[in-house]
Amino acid sequence: MKNLRCVLALALGMMPLLAQALIVIVGLTTCGYADNTGTGTATAGIYIMQTKWGGSGSGDGQFNYPHGVAVDGSGNVFVVDYYNYRIQKFTADGTFITKWGSYGSGDGQFSNPYGVAVDSSGNVFVADYYNHRIQKFTADGTFITKWGSEGSGDGQFYYPHGVAVDGYGNVFVADYNNYRIQKFKPYPAGWLSGKVTSSVDNKAMNGAMVEVFNNEAVRVATTTDTNGNYCLFVPAGSCTVRVTAIGYGMLEHIVMVVENATTTVNSSLIAGGITGERLTLYNNLFDPTKNEGVIIKYELTENAEVSIIIYDFRGNLIRTLVNGYQSTGVYTETWHGKNDDGAIVASGTYLIQIKAGGFKETKKVVVVE
Repeated sequence: MKNLRCVLALALGMMPLLAQALIVIVGLTTCGYADNTGTGTATAGIYIMQTKWGGSGSGDGQFNYPHGVAVDGSGNVFVVDYYNYRIQKFTADGTFITKWGSYGSGDGQFSNPYGVAVDSSGNVFVADYYNHRIQKFTADGTFITKWGSEGSGDGQFYYPHGVAVDGYGNVFVADYNNYRIQKFKPYPAGWLSGKVTSSVDNKAMNGAMVEVFNNEAVRVATTTDTNGNYCLFVPAGSCTVRVTAIGYGMLEHIVMVVENATTTVNSSLIAGGITGERLTLYNNLFDPTKNEGVIIKYELTENAEVSIIIYDFRGNLIRTLVNGYQSTGVYTETWHGKNDDGAIVASGTYLIQIKAGGFKETKKVVVVE
């Protein structure tokens, strides 16, 4: 009875606002209280429409099946415009600010965007449904990075539906057809860019693969454009940049990526010199206290300046095995796990960097005692 009296009182006392009162009657069952005692903390709320915007179409402020919505710390509203293959940004009252996106699989393009989220810095994350990936943008739509591909492995997606970001910057993705949620940790990051050319004629190489690995096995990859250029947003810190192309030897660079800055790494690939098939390491896990060592065998298909240098995993120089000019032929070098002073190194992972002309490759070996 107490609930009925409350409802009648609301209805009779607000006759001029009858339509609004009806909404209140439907929305409240305990006269605004969390229980039937008439006391307690009110938990129900009343949501009254303030404004609206939109309409069917492809113009600014129009939508073709809006799917997701997110709001940043300043109250700006980001809307997934599903069949227009774009994101639209508005003020809190619906004033159009900007838009980005089109149909496709390139950076900043979408194949039916689905979910959207905004982090505390205003960066925008979009679940790119049929491209099986997440894309990250600045608040004005400038592409930052992307990750994911079709599949069921870690970091892969099978039609990502929703995306959310917590206060620590962790990204959560609803991986629809894989029946799971994946969580991704943010890393301090910077830009890595450069150009890949052929050493034969110094011409730009289109479609060369550029892969970046850091010490935590994070992999980011892209291919060069028609001008041989590439640009990646990658974890800051020490990383290995691997450059490959069909018919050319592989190059690897160990670089330090600076947070919020651009690090430039250019590569010149060669068909001659050492190629991946002509470089072999034997016994790459060894105990130097037992007089064991790693054997490095390589073949030069042309005369070249050659260097073979050992680094620890932090990039400190440990030992120089070769540093000089060598003629065409087959060579063998052995590292017995000692530094340039002749002392046995500590157990751990070490990097052997081999350079020959324009060729450069880095191999990992493990010292155990």
